Amino acid sequence: MIPDSSRAADSDSRRGLWPALVAIIVVAAVIHGVRIAQAPSLQSANDRSRWCTVWSLIERGTYRIDEIRQQPGWDTIDLVRVDGHFYSSKPPLMSTWVAGVTWAVCRITGWALLDHPQGVMSTTLLLVNGVPFVLMLWLLARILQHSPLSPTAAIIVLTFAAFGTLWSPFLTSLNNHTVAACGAFLAGACSIWAADSLPNGYRSGIFFVWGFAASAMACHDLPAGLMTLVFAWQACRIDFGRALISFGLGAALPVIAFFGTNALAMGTLKPAYSGYGSETYVFIHEGIPSYWAQPQGVDRNLDSPLRYAFHSTIGHHGFLSLTPMWLVVLFGVWRYSPHVPTVLRSLGRGTVVVTGLLLAFYLSRTENYNYGGVSCGLRWALVMVPLWTLALIPALTDWQPRWPSLTVFALLLGGSVYSAWEPGLKPWQQPWIWKAMEQYGGMTYREAPPPWEQPLYTWFPRIPTPTSQEPQPWVQWEHDGDPNRTLRLKLIGDEVDGGKIIAVLEVTETFAPGDVRTHEIRIDRTAFDSGRPPGEFLRWTNKNVTPAEQQADLAWVRSLPLLNAYSPGHVRYLKTALRPDAFECQRTAAQVLVTSEGQPSRRFRTDVWLTAELPFGVARRDVSVNDPSSGAILQQESWIVRACSPPIAEHSPLTVEIIRARQAEPGQPIPGIRSP
Repeated sequence: MIPDSSRAADSDSRRGLWPALVAIIVVAAVIHGVRIAQAPSLQSANDRSRWCTVWSLIERGTYRIDEIRQQPGWDTIDLVRVDGHFYSSKPPLMSTWVAGVTWAVCRITGWALLDHPQGVMSTTLLLVNGVPFVLMLWLLARILQHSPLSPTAAIIVLTFAAFGTLWSPFLTSLNNHTVAACGAFLAGACSIWAADSLPNGYRSGIFFVWGFAASAMACHDLPAGLMTLVFAWQACRIDFGRALISFGLGAALPVIAFFGTNALAMGTLKPAYSGYGSETYVFIHEGIPSYWAQPQGVDRNLDSPLRYAFHSTIGHHGFLSLTPMWLVVLFGVWRYSPHVPTVLRSLGRGTVVVTGLLLAFYLSRTENYNYGGVSCGLRWALVMVPLWTLALIPALTDWQPRWPSLTVFALLLGGSVYSAWEPGLKPWQQPWIWKAMEQYGGMTYREAPPPWEQPLYTWFPRIPTPTSQEPQPWVQWEHDGDPNRTLRLKLIGDEVDGGKIIAVLEVTETFAPGDVRTHEIRIDRTAFDSGRPPGEFLRWTNKNVTPAEQQADLAWVRSLPLLNAYSPGHVRYLKTALRPDAFECQRTAAQVLVTSEGQPSRRFRTDVWLTAELPFGVARRDVSVNDPSSGAILQQESWIVRACSPPIAEHSPLTVEIIRARQAEPGQPIPGIRSP
């Protein structure tokens, strides 16, 4: 341990320090334990990727996740496709040993991961994240007890470590950063202990644990290997012989496990994510592109290096803006004090320098400017959190609590605690600064949906053209949940009326066996293709048609009781019974609020999946009615394509080349979706 400094508070003032530190640890253990137990399982693609591997190892003895990703709620974008099989893109080392922990939990409790995901995952996270976090707090308290800090400063540091860092929100999810952070803290603690005068047997053990922790940190968060080199350099300076043997042996074990599990899982020593951008990441499977073929939102890599550096430090994902207590370290570790042990001064300064190098490394990765994706902070910097916490010791040495400085520390601590607890139980969301900038500053990383060339007022966007192979194209939808209810829309042919081409459509609705109703609708093709509203393109040849029948036709083609244009939405992929490959669709929706005197208000909404591959261009239609005051759904039904003529292609026409061409010209309409 660090020897007490002559400038530290006297023994009387420090006598109550340890009980106070223990009280902080107990409170932190209870609160974080409850949060882990209450947190929802399978929160994001990131942790689902690892849980998929854990399940596959336990239940199937394989690293392939082909089967488990088909389960509702388990699929993930963090995967690669190799030799026709899916694997997690995360290095398999962590998933392998977590599978061992999870297997033990299942054997003891009698639960199965798929049947009791909440119970199994929460218990596993308590063991993987919760217990190590509390042990790290206890070790920190022991270091603080013998540090040159005043009791007030020691309490501030431990309180901050327990509640004020972004380590806390990530405890509720399976991720590599909390594990790497444990390794970083243990390595930092060992560097402190190794500088003390210890018996030879203890020194060898400390160096072994030091090497193991420093290496495990890097094997769970590869860029942190820069800090591993700093620890190795420190070990050589303290005791070259033990650094070479004990430290080296400890460091070798995680490295062997890292490459061994990777070879076992993938048949290669190279991590899966080293192939980012290759065909293992960018592919189309059953008509659905991988996420990384067309990344969305913050993953679109929109920022310049200068903007990325700004937001990574003091912006919406800022290491300093989200955790302002780090400002104390940033400016305090360079101050010289004779009461700071050399090893602490070296560790603090090395931590700041390595963090700067990590930032430079990520700035050089210009194809990955996404701040770690959707998360409540800069994920790649989380591994450095415990080392910055230890660096508070040299930064606060000689600090004497006074009201002005205590006020400043309260503000810094309060801001840090808010960032750590604002996400609640879900770390996989954007930071509060990001949310504020979106709400009040107009900032957005969202991509606008593909536009249309003309307005759309009907639930079907196009009318097919007859061909010699199929003079009367048609499409049939089936009611989801009732296969006896069907809707068929068929082009009977075209007529000429006053020089205008009129498409004659036959609508056949089957409500039950034997209950079939048919009627015709006539549409002026030119007016329809120009994006005119139904009142301008519908035609009636029956002179005895009533206003009620006309209103019924208008409502049917709108799929709404009142007129409103459909808004273009984003591209989605829909699987149907027509073929194994999905349809590439553009979602669209329109809604109207209907109010009448003496009657409750109702909101009518129609959502449509548009595709260029089908006659009339609709793969699915969802219709709903809800109460606008409560949001309660009063009526809901879905219609999904079941058959059509001419038949569709056996496989999806979508290719990686088409997707890349669209990315080269963003904002262009999708051909065929809204054109005749």
